[in-house]
Amino acid sequence: MYSYEPLQNDDDIRLIELAPARLASPGGKLDISILTFAHRDAPDYEALSYVWGDPSNPVTISANGQDMQIGRNLYDALMHIQHDQQPRTLWVDAICINQRDNAEKSKQVLRMRDIYTSAVKTLMWLGKQNALPSSVLDNIQDAIQTKLWIPIMDWTPPRPLGPWIPIPGPPRIMFDDTILDSLGTLWDQEYFSRSWITQEIAVSSQLILICGSLQFDFNEIIDILKIVCRYSTIELRNQKMVTDIIEIRQGIQEPMDGTQGSSEPSEGSKSDSYVDDEEYLSILHLLELLSRRRYQSATDPRDKVYAFLGVSRDSGILNIEPNYSISVNELYTTVAIKFFEEHGLGVLAESQPSYSTLGLPSWVPDWSQPLRGGIERRDYFECGTALEEDVRMNIPNGSITISGTLFDVIKSTDGTPFDSWGPEPWQVVNMQALFKEKMTNLGYEGCYPHTGERYDTVLLQVLTAGRGRRVTLDSLFPMQWSTIRPGFDINPLHPEKKKWDSLYKNIAWKKDQWDIFETQNGYIGLGPKSVVPGDIVCIFGGATVPYILRPVGGSNYQLIGDSYVYGIMMGEAIKDKPLSDVENFCII
Repeated sequence: MYSYEPLQNDDDIRLIELAPARLASPGGKLDISILTFAHRDAPDYEALSYVWGDPSNPVTISANGQDMQIGRNLYDALMHIQHDQQPRTLWVDAICINQRDNAEKSKQVLRMRDIYTSAVKTLMWLGKQNALPSSVLDNIQDAIQTKLWIPIMDWTPPRPLGPWIPIPGPPRIMFDDTILDSLGTLWDQEYFSRSWITQEIAVSSQLILICGSLQFDFNEIIDILKIVCRYSTIELRNQKMVTDIIEIRQGIQEPMDGTQGSSEPSEGSKSDSYVDDEEYLSILHLLELLSRRRYQSATDPRDKVYAFLGVSRDSGILNIEPNYSISVNELYTTVAIKFFEEHGLGVLAESQPSYSTLGLPSWVPDWSQPLRGGIERRDYFECGTALEEDVRMNIPNGSITISGTLFDVIKSTDGTPFDSWGPEPWQVVNMQALFKEKMTNLGYEGCYPHTGERYDTVLLQVLTAGRGRRVTLDSLFPMQWSTIRPGFDINPLHPEKKKWDSLYKNIAWKKDQWDIFETQNGYIGLGPKSVVPGDIVCIFGGATVPYILRPVGGSNYQLIGDSYVYGIMMGEAIKDKPLSDVENFCII
């Protein structure tokens, strides 16, 4: 086992010198030298970015004459990028940081932004040639060479005709399916699901993507993705991941299209298609980075937080630094407390305790788990903003106390009706039948008593958590749609197809994780699947959405999650409500 010499100064880093292939003896071990430098005095080096992979199949190499074990994927990368005649100077986290020394690891991880920024280039190792089908690599190479040049590349927005006349968006193009499939396959790779990818892409001066014998300038791939995301009639697989990476790489530049398939802006947003400067700035706060990148993974759950410290605007204000000596639970709880202090109740919606396996307090988000459903644009709603926010931390017993009002009690739950419903337009008739059958089974006839609207309109809004207000059930099913047969599709540019895609996307976003519920007073809502009759709907002071709690004995409650309740999202339930109805809820 390799024995590290301790780093003497906080500015010190280690680099490796990879011996050239000409010096290797037949059947001999891969040979590296590990050297220590003050970071400011370090020679030019390249940073290697890769997936750690399965640790159960290590390979032994020679480091400063000692045996060292490294992962198989790292070994493959070093063997592949090894020069024939000259040594190669690299920074590699698994080797240059003593992974057995938590104190050193904490300090070095804090420096990783500077390490990647100072590197001459970052080598993005996807794997050997067989990591991706050759056709995928060929298609991507062809796309880069041609730049997908098409007439729309000269398109510029027309001048506005008047102050109230909207400017049309860019034209949509049906790209070759092989290009879209190849780009989707590229982003399906485990490499791009890592939490650390955000910082590496954000701060590296030059990025080179390597897969076997092929190398790509990553900025050229970004250019292709921007064209496809902006103009394609069809979304890429992993579209959210793609748009996140484009945003973090290009910084605040021109707006770009990130959510194809909607002909109208999402409710409460300036645009359903563009990411503006203000929105981009907001994601640089640590809470937003953690929230928007919950889908990313990390070998160490603590890195789900530490990976974003180097690119967040407020990590200094929050006073959070890497510390691998504390447990995951301690870190996540500490981060939640700091978020409450800095952002108030906004962090509460990030907690989905039914999916956590860590035994955290129910109000502490488990950042190691991806989000399942949720209210996407919570900042649009004003459910409890008219009440004063009051949150008190009870750190010794791991609870928080929040002031608010008990709005209602959940009477029944019912799974959302489209669990087996697919996106193909010919299924519109099946969806219409399922929808009406569900209305009958739930006993929803006539008008919703709290707003006077038709029940089918209300249920449609509930199923989309308020994202479909401009759509009614009747408008979704024009007569000509009934003639569509299985196996056929509609022109992607057809307005009805865009409306259908938008509805499916919004409902599908909820269908696997959320259930419809009805309260004792006849309100209809949408909440996590873990909701059961007897749970209570609460409106907290300062909260934009209602929350569901479960009584667990005495005056204590467990948080179940946020919710959407039709008829109270804009503060209707607390208008003119007496202050005597406000109480404190202790959440454990």
